[in-house]
Amino acid sequence: MKDLAEQRYTIETCTDTAYSCKMAVEGGCDRIELCSSLALGGLTPSASLIEYACNLPSVSIAVMIRPRCGDFLYDDDEFELMKRDIELSKELGAGSVVFGILTPEAMVDKKRTRLLVEAAEGMQVCFHRAIDMTQNIMQSMEDIIACGCHRVLTSGGFATAAEGIEVIRQMQQSFGKSIDIMVGSAVSSSNVKRFRDIGIRSFHLSGKADCESRMSFRKAGISMGATDPAREYVLSQTDPCKIAALREALNS
Repeated sequence: MKDLAEQRYTIETCTDTAYSCKMAVEGGCDRIELCSSLALGGLTPSASLIEYACNLPSVSIAVMIRPRCGDFLYDDDEFELMKRDIELSKELGAGSVVFGILTPEAMVDKKRTRLLVEAAEGMQVCFHRAIDMTQNIMQSMEDIIACGCHRVLTSGGFATAAEGIEVIRQMQQSFGKSIDIMVGSAVSSSNVKRFRDIGIRSFHLSGKADCESRMSFRKAGISMGATDPAREYVLSQTDPCKIAALREALNS
């Protein structure tokens, strides 16, 4: 076995703006999970943002296919939108798509997952953290693999990956040879070695930092949507230093 420092690890950065995409590349990530509305957990991005990201150098693009926030139980219209968004992502040059779809009983919807995998033929497929909302995460792993997914993003069924590390260890031991298990949710340079040391090779983070708006005039007491008025002029963008620090921690 190679020394840890000689092994290649994959860092995926989730972004929802053009600026964050550029900063993720600057920080040295391998893949961008491209979304809109990260504050809502990530939704399908616009076609123009997909096209923009796919033209960035030295990085692969994984497009989030999620038509709305909330649960992962989709009606027929939403499912058709997901299929079309996969087709559009492929046409625009994305190498991967990311989705998760569940039954009312909170298990993997195998029939629809297979259909989405078929729609994504020629692309890599990641089943996202919808797995963490299932009632039996180990059975869900078997189902995801059977459906033909190439990787899964998980926090081990807990709010953060650090809390779910023992489940992640079991997932890696049981399924790590059949699918790429990528850890996400509060993964950073301060804890990434814990996951590296149990055999995980793929890591997902936003690497966000708050930035002040460049607006000189600021209207007080009004916010757009669910934004806290106090944060209306605070932008959350990818910090390349956080991506680089995670890489350094992995290779140390």
